[in-house]
Amino acid sequence: MLLLSRPPYLRWALAATVVIAALLWDLSARRVEPYPFASEDVERGQPITAQVVEWRNLPLGSVERIDVTGSVALTDIRAGDPLTPSVAGSSPPIPEGWWSVPLDLPLGIAEGAIVRLVMQDGTSVDGIVTIAANEDQFGVTRAGAVAVPEEVADAVAVSAGADALTVLVAP
Repeated sequence: MLLLSRPPYLRWALAATVVIAALLWDLSARRVEPYPFASEDVERGQPITAQVVEWRNLPLGSVERIDVTGSVALTDIRAGDPLTPSVAGSSPPIPEGWWSVPLDLPLGIAEGAIVRLVMQDGTSVDGIVTIAANEDQFGVTRAGAVAVPEEVADAVAVSAGADALTVLVAP
C-alpha cells in the first residue's frame, strides 16, 4: 500500500523554495553603515579618541549609533566591543577614588552639576551628577546617579536605600 501512494512533490517543492530564498537572502547586498568599535582596551574615564576607535560595517540599525567625538568611557571597554551609549558618552568622568551611587534625582539637573546630599543624621556631602534623571516615552522617571568620595559612599548608599537622603540643588 505504501508503494502505491504518490510522493509528496508539493512538500519537496516548498522545501526547495525555502532553501533557495534563504540562499538568495544570504547572498543579497544589505544596506550597511559604519559603526564605532574599540580597537584597544579603554579604561573608565579615559577619553575616546580616534586612535582607539575602529569603524566596522554592520547592517543598518543593528547597533545604536553614537557620536564618539568628545566622549569618555563610562565603563571599562574591551578591545572589539561596540561603542554604544551605555559604555561611552559625554558624561563627566568620575574623579579618582569616587563612587557613583544611583539616586532619585529631580528632573532637569544636568550631568556634571554639583549637588549637595544631606543624610538624615544631618551630615552632608557634595557630589557630581554622573547620570541625569530622565523620563522615558511613557512618563516613567528613571533614576540618576551621583559620584561621591569613597569615604562617604557607603553612608550615602545606605541613606538612599532607606529614603533618608535629600538632594539639594543650587539655583
